[in-house]
Amino acid sequence: NGGDHAAADAALLEQLRTFRPDMVGFSATTPLIPEAYRLAALARETLGEDVILIIGGPHATALPEQTLRECSALDAVGIGEGEQTLVELASSGLTREIAGLALRDGDEIVRTPKRAFQREPDRIAPPAWDLFDMDYHTSANPWMLRWLNRRTINLRASRGCPNVCTFCAGHLTAGPGVRYHSADYVADQIRRAKDQWHIEAILFDDETLASNEEHLMALCDQFCREGWNKTLQWGSCLRVDQARPNLLAAMKNAGCVQIEYGLESGSDAMLQSLSKNSSVEQNLAAVKHTREAGLRIFGNFMLGLPGETKADFEKTVQFIRQTRCDVVSPAI
Repeated sequence: NGGDHAAADAALLEQLRTFRPDMVGFSATTPLIPEAYRLAALARETLGEDVILIIGGPHATALPEQTLRECSALDAVGIGEGEQTLVELASSGLTREIAGLALRDGDEIVRTPKRAFQREPDRIAPPAWDLFDMDYHTSANPWMLRWLNRRTINLRASRGCPNVCTFCAGHLTAGPGVRYHSADYVADQIRRAKDQWHIEAILFDDETLASNEEHLMALCDQFCREGWNKTLQWGSCLRVDQARPNLLAAMKNAGCVQIEYGLESGSDAMLQSLSKNSSVEQNLAAVKHTREAGLRIFGNFMLGLPGETKADFEKTVQFIRQTRCDVVSPAI
């Protein structure tokens, strides 16, 4: 729609020349990794050799050596959870004493000691929202909670997932198992977002919000006590084996309007190949219980999977027709 890529590059380069950072960080999923490489090369050309260029996120965490081999402009990869790694990097510069890195040593690429994941997520400071144009980032849009044009913000109540699906880098970036923020920690962020930016909706970015039913019920109780169930709409992801009627009813009562599921396929063979630890029968039950609770259903599907046959594909099409999710999101 007439977007000016060259102008965007020019604006970035002007910011780099004006601010003259000592360190530039990138984060990218696999589809965006070529653009991250291109921008890293622009930053290196503009700022010279003294600046530290580091990349993190799912792709680089999964493939740190390959990432550094493919992009000579980058100095290092931050592996896994990056908050403390970046604090130490900013304090002391790029050294092999900092855990959680892959970096260059001459022609070799070496990894520093593995960084332990923060077992108490409340110790991680909340996002530095004051550094962003939050009026822009919370402006009403229909894409966060699909087709509900609300002032919306992303939040996390936990990190990690109880499952290890073969296509997902979540267990690499967030570690094994699930770590939880306290309800008070999450509530403080909601209050701030409501008071300062008058948000109308929340999208919880947790890999799955219901891995601990007691934790989610406490969050729902907090919404009701604060009266947010009357003033805020929210959505989240669940695994299909977590879609229990009592839990869905509590979420609905707390203001939830949408549940997102990784339904992925209508073929049990494909679900098994993905190590989903779920079945078509469970997918159907989750859709049924969610609809009965009065919640919208956001269904993610994966097509063109390794080993997928025409019969497997037709089963997925049939499943989509049968369930008629409110949002259908197919991906290749």
